[in-house]
Amino acid sequence: MMLIRTLQTLQRLSPRVLRLLPGLAVLVMSGCSSVESKPLAEDTYQIVRFYSEPPHDLDSISIENKASELCPLGYLVLSKNANKAGEFGYNGFSCAANQNCDYVLEWRVRCEDRAMPEFSIFGKT
Repeated sequence: MMLIRTLQTLQRLSPRVLRLLPGLAVLVMSGCSSVESKPLAEDTYQIVRFYSEPPHDLDSISIENKASELCPLGYLVLSKNANKAGEFGYNGFSCAANQNCDYVLEWRVRCEDRAMPEFSIFGKT
């Protein structure tokens, strides 16, 4: 019922307000993630995010957002790593069975003046 009311409210909003919603959603969701950064050298940063699930890939929208925040003119990804002291969880069932699925996704980026790839709903092309 709440979802129906929310959709009805969204239908009444002006097109100008609707254009702002994706950015607002990213802002709200990025505040929930545990992304940390620390400088390693001039214009070089280590950005980490903590997960409690099996690793799927080394991409992370929240880390990309943090890198864009740290490097507004653009950045080059130097490395992407998933780190864990023990064995990685291999599927959601193993994590549900009390296997420790915590791991850290780490990116190292260097700020430089470069155009970032355009966003696509179809993923990387």
